[in-house]
Amino acid sequence: MIWLDNRAGSNDLAKYLSPYGLEVELCRLPSADIAWYGKGERDGEACDVRVGYELKTISDLVTSMRDNRLSGQQLPGMLEDYDHVGLIVQGVWRCGEDGLIQVMSYRGGWMTLNLGRRGILYKELAHYLSTLTHRLGVTVDRTSDYAQTAAYVACEYSWWNDKDWQDHSSFNAVYAPVDARIGNKRLKVAGNVECIAAQLPGIGKKAWEFRRWF
Repeated sequence: MIWLDNRAGSNDLAKYLSPYGLEVELCRLPSADIAWYGKGERDGEACDVRVGYELKTISDLVTSMRDNRLSGQQLPGMLEDYDHVGLIVQGVWRCGEDGLIQVMSYRGGWMTLNLGRRGILYKELAHYLSTLTHRLGVTVDRTSDYAQTAAYVACEYSWWNDKDWQDHSSFNAVYAPVDARIGNKRLKVAGNVECIAAQLPGIGKKAWEFRRWF
């Protein structure tokens, strides 16, 4: 189950989530725009955890950054209500040659994003988002539109629910390269013996010779 806040903005996401076959409920969330339960861990024990995401367009993000609404009101509530907190920034934007944030205009060109009569430095926003990430542990991701936001949310939801926490182990990989070229075109696949042998000092390509001993 994914809960979407029923106020303007996040509730527009519901129809874009329907192709993913997810159960979605519109309601008034005390904090965050998108929320669900996932399979997590607390104090070394498997348990259900609360996941909450705030969804902001780039213009809304800049406004809430400047008036402190995000840092002073929204994030404190989310950090209290959820075990894992994220921010999705929706929109197409870039750094202009003058260092100011630019967004796509309705005509397809780039234009400076203004707050009042002044533009916003790309560096200011980038530093702000880095602070949320590194100091508060907030996951920050960018999407271009509602369709891409829905795709991201669907993938995040499945990550949190398709496997138990300890089964997310793709980071525990062993890099065991062996040069598998024979001539210019034919390849053979390295097995366990070759991969292990290749880790020994000075072995390298000689790892292929170890197979005959096992």
